[in-house]
Order: sequence, then structure tokens, then C-alpha cells
Amino acid sequence: MNRLIHKVLAERFIEVIGFTPVLEEQFGAVWGGQARWDEISKWLSENPHGPYVILEDQPMGPLSNRLIQTESHIGLTQELANLAIKMLSGPEEFQWAVDHNTKQKV
Repeated sequence: MNRLIHKVLAERFIEVIGFTPVLEEQFGAVWGGQARWDEISKWLSENPHGPYVILEDQPMGPLSNRLIQTESHIGLTQELANLAIKMLSGPEEFQWAVDHNTKQKV
């Protein structure tokens, strides 16, 4: 699966720098809740990175200040992509989350 993702994104000139670990067995959770943000936190703690956003359809708890929450049945929209670009291009203190229902900063 990872190779397919790399291939498709590379064809669109998008570089993938890594994947989050799968911790669901360790935490006994299947997709959702704390396990997902733990996976992202673990990756962030083990890998050098610059400014980042989290594009996800789940709440991110302590990581919500970097979250752009998508809707699972729609995915990433142009509007949310523009918000992600703005967050990545702005100063580090430009940290907020977007509620996918209202498209408002929270």
C-alpha cells in the first residue's frame, strides 16, 4: 500500500517523507480516539520536521491546533487545501484548527 501511495503522489510531484506508525494493536483501538493522535505524535517525536498541518477526518485532541479536519465522505476540498497552504506559509504562531462543519477557525 505504501508503495502505491508513493507512486501516485510522486506522479503528482508530491514528496512523501514518511508514514505514521500503526499503534492500534498496542492501544487496543481501531481507528479513532486517542490512538490516531498518538500515532502522529510518535512520528513527530521521532522525525525531524518543519511546519506541518494534519489533514484528518478525526478529532486530534492535543494536536488540534495543527488540524484541518476533513469530512470522510468528501476528503480534502480546495478550500481546506488553501487553508493548509496558508497555515504552512504563515508564521509559527498562526496555529488553529478548522471545524469541517462550519469551515470556521476554532
